[in-house]
Amino acid sequence: MASTDSVAELLQVSCAKILELSPSQVPEDGGAAFEALRRAVTQASSGRFGSPSQLLGSLEPKAAVLNFLVALHAAKKLYRRQVVAVAALLLHERSWLEVLSSEPDLQASLPEDLQAIAEEEHKTQDEQLALEQEERKAQEQLPDLGSREQTLPEQALPEQPQRSLNAERMLKVLAEAQASLEEAKYSAADIDVASDAFTLFNRAVMWTVNSQDKEDDAVLERMEPKGPILEFIADFYARKPRDRSRVTGLSLRLLGFEAWASALQMAESSVQAAFREMAGGTGHPADVSPALAVNLETAAAVAGSRGGAGALYVRIVAARDLAFTGSFTSPSPFVRVIFGDRIKRTEATSDILNPRWNDEPFIFEVPMLDSIIEFSVLSSDVTGDELLGQLSINVKDAPRLPRDSFSRRALSGVEKGELEFELIFAACDAPNGTSQQTQARRSTQSVAAGLTAALWQLEEIEEAAEKAEGGGSWLVMRSGEPASLVSGGKGLVCPAGHPVDKRKKGLAWHQGWISSSTKQ
Repeated sequence: MASTDSVAELLQVSCAKILELSPSQVPEDGGAAFEALRRAVTQASSGRFGSPSQLLGSLEPKAAVLNFLVALHAAKKLYRRQVVAVAALLLHERSWLEVLSSEPDLQASLPEDLQAIAEEEHKTQDEQLALEQEERKAQEQLPDLGSREQTLPEQALPEQPQRSLNAERMLKVLAEAQASLEEAKYSAADIDVASDAFTLFNRAVMWTVNSQDKEDDAVLERMEPKGPILEFIADFYARKPRDRSRVTGLSLRLLGFEAWASALQMAESSVQAAFREMAGGTGHPADVSPALAVNLETAAAVAGSRGGAGALYVRIVAARDLAFTGSFTSPSPFVRVIFGDRIKRTEATSDILNPRWNDEPFIFEVPMLDSIIEFSVLSSDVTGDELLGQLSINVKDAPRLPRDSFSRRALSGVEKGELEFELIFAACDAPNGTSQQTQARRSTQSVAAGLTAALWQLEEIEEAAEKAEGGGSWLVMRSGEPASLVSGGKGLVCPAGHPVDKRKKGLAWHQGWISSSTKQ
């Protein structure tokens, strides 16, 4: 298990590898040295093995490391995202930013994305410095109890752990951040409200990481609901490109906590794709599971119980003949789907012209029939996204049957390019009387965490399933094939042969109309 000394040693070893390289060796041999630095910096910045300020602040020579990162960024496109992620962690420490500020030639050589990080960190650290000055003034105003303590016997002084004003402020800011996230409904659609919420949460996480009090870690570990908060971070990352360096730093530090890393593993594929991009990786889109199934009828019924018009099923398959302009140096195409105030996305992929995702589906609640769903094909970059084409569809024009779901449409706003996807709208039956009250009560219990985090358990829809002929219908997705409709009464089974229509002891089948998956 890593310790403060072992992490410090990893940092020094990684720096030694960097110093061994001449400028001409960076394109060929810089990758191995960078990987060692990335692992060490990520561990040091997590706060789990000591103060990040102490571990990273004592690392030398800083100027040589920063020059190496700039050189690798220029020489190896494959590493650019990861270089930006590491630079965001280093420049968050004041001593690293001071070294950068003292090196005019180094500042002049910074590419746009690293320059954006430096500018943002200057603003953030100015704010932090003002807070520290405020704390010092508050401490100076405290009454001097030294003379009183000297008159008491040593054994009479109780040992009471003292929390610093900074730690107390952290707890207060964390509570304020949680309230702001709830006010924003865990969405970044209102960018002003979202910016305030993000700033508060980021500040609280940073103070927690730098705190030596393990109780502070426990407070952050216990914070809920993690799923919607992670989705908010992914949403904010998409909507606020200028803040991506801050979001990247927050995500890497937050995932240093085991509970948050576990929560990300349970999050839907759209959120995981965003966090993978923040970490500097490019996903390898996985085909959907042969047993992936969604009961769209029940999805529509739950939407209706909340006053909606139904549910919309979307699955991104591929893009064809994209017109990449080359304005971004490291293209990574992905598809962003916007419906109302919710954003979903696919993985970014390294296939520039004909990317194929064949991704897990997204399910949206439809508030009204005239709602518009927007598709954008983008090339992701640290400071923004290049548009490779877009299209919009009115829900009322969406297919109603699986056999009509597959579509290939030309992208607008570009010279060429097409998007392949599946789209199905399921309208809800108008509820009435006691049935409506029952549905509303059940949806309140099952969708407590909100539409983006709800899982509708099969055992809780037994009554609804009995009303539907054959136990309801399931949309089944198979790799490389359009979705097909299967009646629940026909015995839909998982790869292990277990029936999906009811829950068995020892299994964990869920009907995922929001998480969009049925898993064993």
